[in-house]
Amino acid sequence: MAKATLGEDVLRWTIDHFIKYGDNDIFPPLLEMQFLKDKQDVITRALAEIDLHQHRPISLAESLLPKSKFGFRLGHQIYPTDGILFTAATLTIAKDIEARRNVSAFSYRFDPKSNGDLFSARHRYRDWLRYHQAVLAFGDDVVQVAATDIADFYGRIYHHRLENCLNDYAGKSPVTSYIVACLRDWRSRQSFGIPVGNNASRILAEALLCDIDNAIENHGWTHTRYVDDIRIFIERKQDAYVALAFLAERLNASEGLSLNAQKTNIWSKDLYAERLQQYVGETSEEAATAATEQLFWDAYGQDEPDEQTLAELKARDLISELENELREDHWDVGRIKVLLHAVRYTKPIAAGAYLKANLTNLLPFVKEAALLMLELAASGEASFTDLSEPVVQELLSPRTAHLPVVRSWLWFLLVKDVVKVSLEQVNRLSVLDHILDRRGQYALRMKLRDLTFFRAQKNRVDELPAWLQPALIFHSQCLPAEEYRVWVGNIRGRLRFPLSSLFCEWCLAHAR
Repeated sequence: MAKATLGEDVLRWTIDHFIKYGDNDIFPPLLEMQFLKDKQDVITRALAEIDLHQHRPISLAESLLPKSKFGFRLGHQIYPTDGILFTAATLTIAKDIEARRNVSAFSYRFDPKSNGDLFSARHRYRDWLRYHQAVLAFGDDVVQVAATDIADFYGRIYHHRLENCLNDYAGKSPVTSYIVACLRDWRSRQSFGIPVGNNASRILAEALLCDIDNAIENHGWTHTRYVDDIRIFIERKQDAYVALAFLAERLNASEGLSLNAQKTNIWSKDLYAERLQQYVGETSEEAATAATEQLFWDAYGQDEPDEQTLAELKARDLISELENELREDHWDVGRIKVLLHAVRYTKPIAAGAYLKANLTNLLPFVKEAALLMLELAASGEASFTDLSEPVVQELLSPRTAHLPVVRSWLWFLLVKDVVKVSLEQVNRLSVLDHILDRRGQYALRMKLRDLTFFRAQKNRVDELPAWLQPALIFHSQCLPAEEYRVWVGNIRGRLRFPLSSLFCEWCLAHAR
């Protein structure tokens, strides 16, 4: 069988994208991101030599994610080099997928740029809401809007069905076979589900729903979709119940998917337009009440908020609004995240004290809270160095026992020195055994120069899983220079993670 490889151009572009945006939007950045940045050219060439027929990915780092006040979903961290290969493979067929997509599909339109941007800047969520307004404004016959979404969409995508779609759109090839092989390896005990949190999966998920979009349009309904959120615009001679029943039947028969009953509703045109206005804010009065939403979508698109939006936000008591939202029986998760984004920009005086007093309550939003704490600490607006014991207790708490992603952001606060810890406290945390916990422990022990620990661990590097080997090697740099150099030289040929020799060279150069 001929060797199957990926081109250097797509691999280099993928690494550019990872450096600019990160490899996922759920977990904190991995130390390997700096490796990619420093050694991009040599890594590109090395990855271009990998035979897709032979390569199999390292297992995913998986975690439950808080989704609502009492709900959860799964998120996934792909091993960095596997993430590059998986993304680059998907990008080689993304143009073929995009060509088959219906105009009604608004999300993640493939439009790569040389600066590392991947998706169209004109197809963000807020643009989608404005599109709804346009349909309602010009659709004189529209009387209702059927709103629904797909239950556990990414988690229920059937691999065989996705494989058929990819082969249909891009042709059967080593690239499509590699993509499906990765999914099957990652979900070895199940034939469904794709990793959550990365852009390659977003492109693949869009490919799966092309037939559904076409089926709705072919039956005479005007609709639009953003990922798994679907809106069908019902005209006078149409029946909203029939439209939803058709969609439910087609999703089940074709894709093995189902609608989320709790998020399915039929709105009158006027009431739906009123709700949209609250989020889009076309008049000056409405724009003031929607300032947090404006800020969120600006931040989502990597844009700075304009002066008017910032002034409107600063005039509001965002901390009180946040407290009110958290007191609700059912959380508006999106709005709470929006408020935390807004606080990051406005930095109200009360923010630091509020975060310190409410760390436990904010754990479901730990990423937003941690980034806010990092910014407040960096700007001198607040200090969290005395939170060491509360953070340690949260790491050891039953509340976070099944949520490695929450713990990973608490480790982030410790590693970034936002919160200071002692070696005694780190020793207490050694009972945490998830790979992300152990990587966090390595980072802290390096900061605290725990030479005894690294000397005990370095002779066991062969026993460690691939996820942990590079972390141990990198953080062992606190060892005396000659001791470190000799050790790394001795182990280079015995390591099991991809690009291990290049990584060791980088660590040795980094340690000088």
